[in-house]
This record gives sequence, C-alpha cells and structure tokens, in this order.
Amino acid sequence: MKKILLAVTVFIVFSCNKEQVALNKLDGEWNVTQMSTSETDYLILLEALGITSLNYQFLDCDAGNTCDVYVKSEGTFLGFPVNDTDTLRYSLSDDASQLFIDDQQFDINNLTKSELEITGIDSTGLVIDIYMQKL
Repeated sequence: MKKILLAVTVFIVFSCNKEQVALNKLDGEWNVTQMSTSETDYLILLEALGITSLNYQFLDCDAGNTCDVYVKSEGTFLGFPVNDTDTLRYSLSDDASQLFIDDQQFDINNLTKSELEITGIDSTGLVIDIYMQKL
C-alpha cells in the first residue's frame, strides 16, 4: 500500500512540475513573428492595416491557475497612432501540451525559454499556426 501511495504522490508531483516548468518558460513578453493559416498570413494583413507590432505578455502564473495575458498591438491606422492592449486569461493543461487563452485552445508544438509555437483553430475554422520569440 505504501508503494502505491508513493507512486501516486510522485506522479502528481511530476505532473504539476511539468506544468509549472512550462509556465515559468512562458512568463514574460513574446513577439509574434508569424501568424498564418493555409489561406491567410495574418501578419501581412495587420501590417497592411498599419499594425507593426503584436506582442503577448504572459504574467507569472502558478500551476492549476488561470492568469492574465496582455495582447499588445502597436502601429498607425490612417495616420493615427495605435497602441492597444487587451487583457485575456490563460492557463495550461496539466501535461503542458495545451495552452488555453480565453475560449481558444492551442496545442503547444514547441516551448523553450526563447521560442513558442502553437497551433489552434481560428474563428473561420481554419488551422492557425502562431510563432513567437521572447523579448
């Protein structure tokens, strides 16, 4: 019985640890370098509208919690400066394989201390790939 209890405890510790390690990597500001579907390159569309910078700032978060992420866009639109920040909520799955931002779910394809690659479904039902680099 003690061995089973020990095994369950070790499993829980390592499961939480994997999520927390990923959250620690995610903490900070990320620049979106590519955001596209098979049909659309969203960054080209944003640049055509005058948006020159799109960043996600993931705030420090503990495993099992939902925390704030700021999405910042900057540029000009019709000659007027744009400096917009939206506050969203994010969390990770226990195994750190999925990122949830508000009502959107993304698979985490790659997460290092400097790179993040996620895949999800955009509002039109197309698969969207997003690549980010840490600032």
